[in-house]
Amino acid sequence: MDTVAINNLIVGKSAISAVFNEPLVVGVYARNYRLVDEFLDALAGLNPTQGKITYNNEDVFDNANYFQKRLLFNFAKPCVSTLRTNYLKDQIATNWELTFDENKFKKLVKELSIRSEVSIDYHYCFTKAGNTLTNYATVKALDKSLLLIKNPTVHLNSFEQIDPVVSGLTDKNASSFVFLGMENLKNFAGKLDYVILIGNEQTVIVNPKLEKMMAVSGEENLQEVVFRGEVNITRDVYDKAVTRLWDKQKRSYQRISVFDIEVFR
Repeated sequence: MDTVAINNLIVGKSAISAVFNEPLVVGVYARNYRLVDEFLDALAGLNPTQGKITYNNEDVFDNANYFQKRLLFNFAKPCVSTLRTNYLKDQIATNWELTFDENKFKKLVKELSIRSEVSIDYHYCFTKAGNTLTNYATVKALDKSLLLIKNPTVHLNSFEQIDPVVSGLTDKNASSFVFLGMENLKNFAGKLDYVILIGNEQTVIVNPKLEKMMAVSGEENLQEVVFRGEVNITRDVYDKAVTRLWDKQKRSYQRISVFDIEVFR
């Protein structure tokens, strides 16, 4: 069984530790997306972490075995410049030394109607949604078991586009580990095993199937605050005595799913 371990790594303003065993799908969310970028870059082994992130007990930094299995992609950025599979296969083999499944790519291009999101004159011009969908189709056509994806559903607005991308990325039969740098939590409701919340006060790891969050106004009697604002987001660690006090104070509060955090600021 493959394992990704994080040991006392500083993420945002606090340290986190966790052990993740395959198969697993993990979302990573912060109000400042730069923090998500930094975390996924560290998880990808791009920067040294002095053994604080390991894959099967080996540091991920400069780890050839790890690099053979993991794939880092940012769906917000252009990747491929064409839908011509022969050209893509040659370029990916030359530049990345990766195997590209032409048939799977063609199938996804058809299923996702990607050609309706591109115009062709002397080169391919993708819409923003078309770029996201093409990046997704490319990732699925590459044989990688550990995916690190930034902005997985960026610029996708319709259910017909979002649903197959979400379902494909969270398919545990296709990947051993998936870490998703979330630009939209709601799209992945019910699909994630854990969510790493990089807050402005602390970083926490939440199991959305077992844990709730609390959205509460005011500053008194708050514990484990993740995001502060007009409405504060904390872990739901409060007993009835605390909520009765809030009722007397006429403070607003609401137990919410981690996937509802974006509604509150």
